[in-house]
Amino acid sequence: MDFDELDELDPVEVPDLGRDLAVIILGATGYTGSLMVEHLDALVDLQPKAEQLKWGVAGRNLAKLKNVASHCRSCPQIFHVSDDAQLDHMVSKGRVVISAIGPYALCGEAVVEACVKNSTHYVDITGEVPWMYQMVQKYHARAEELKTKIVLSAGNVCAPDEILCYSLVRTLGPLRDYREYFSQFGGISGGTLQTNITSLCSDEDGQIIAKDPFCLGGRGSKDRPEDLDCDQVEADSLYPSVYLAPAYNSSTGSRVLRRSAELFAADLRYGQELRVVIREGHLQRAMAEQQLQSFSTPKKEAADALLQARERDQAPWPGFGPPKELRKLYGAEIIALAQAESGHWAYARWTSGCAYEVSAMCAVCGALVLAEEAGGAGGVLTPAFAFHGTTWIDRLQEVPFANRGGQKIALEIHEGKPTEEVLRAQISERNRRVMIGQQKLLKLAKPWKTPALCESSI
Repeated sequence: MDFDELDELDPVEVPDLGRDLAVIILGATGYTGSLMVEHLDALVDLQPKAEQLKWGVAGRNLAKLKNVASHCRSCPQIFHVSDDAQLDHMVSKGRVVISAIGPYALCGEAVVEACVKNSTHYVDITGEVPWMYQMVQKYHARAEELKTKIVLSAGNVCAPDEILCYSLVRTLGPLRDYREYFSQFGGISGGTLQTNITSLCSDEDGQIIAKDPFCLGGRGSKDRPEDLDCDQVEADSLYPSVYLAPAYNSSTGSRVLRRSAELFAADLRYGQELRVVIREGHLQRAMAEQQLQSFSTPKKEAADALLQARERDQAPWPGFGPPKELRKLYGAEIIALAQAESGHWAYARWTSGCAYEVSAMCAVCGALVLAEEAGGAGGVLTPAFAFHGTTWIDRLQEVPFANRGGQKIALEIHEGKPTEEVLRAQISERNRRVMIGQQKLLKLAKPWKTPALCESSI
């Protein structure tokens, strides 16, 4: 099934199947939600017909939901959700709900509340730290009591960080340092753009929360400069020819990793005084300074610039995102280096395709794990803690996005430290892909589109 090249077909509705639905995707007609539908449908299609799991799609626009269902090889149940009663009904029918509706700060809490109320596991792909903080404060204790897993940030913004750090802890034991060299090239969806605008316009309390490196937990016994967010370019202490600037996932990723360290506690010790540093490397200081400057623009000025770009049709509206031909060019390579409390070193390497496809894969595989393997503690959890001891990481590497033969997610673990040449090669490859992508963009009228099944967001 290729959701970017669909013809209109007659819609198909499936009768109510009760609580035996394994997974329901809420926001199935949005850009990322439609990618989740595409990937889950492909995984279900790989199963023998007699054993195919039952699943569903949900959203506000019934006509678009019917269109989504009609193009699936399997037969998802349709849930029209336009009020709290319909939301509660939908949540009660599934073992796991994936929420693809955002910005989560505006749309997300009602879904979390309904899932806790109905003891339904939950997965999302948020990167909105103040909202995550609020969900922990409001719902962690009750979800823990009910053994309901509310899994935040199971998308591209944090899942690779979680998998890399978790894998290095499993390899080395408790860590002293975790250093991540992030490298990614890709486009932006209208939903992500709207979330960025909403975050930039958040109230003062939200901005104060977001600045606290330990707002989600994991505070050590002392405050250290390296725990703070990056506010200046530095030559890397281990690889001095590499200049470090903040990465797009630095803030959220570091806070989620610290929460994982706190949640695991004695079960899988991350390290008593673990230091977490997530940066993007550059070969020239000037390029690193330019990236730092993009993170330093005053919030109102940055929000206004995004709004104006969208109004001038220079940025996508919700429901639009990178087309398939561009997604093929996009991808990430992340190198994570860790030193154990014992003094030993190891590093991990992650490679993957387009960030939005990775988000779909991570959330869908996480939901399947909860539906089929769930056990252990509940609460408002990180992906590493929620999926500990499951096949989540293995599932992610088995099948490429939508089983289309594209780039698979790959994870490698190595002893020792990578050479400086390895880091430089990573940066050079990103720069090469950026150049190719920019040449491709020049040939397109717009670098975004909406698949036929998701002409608008939920």
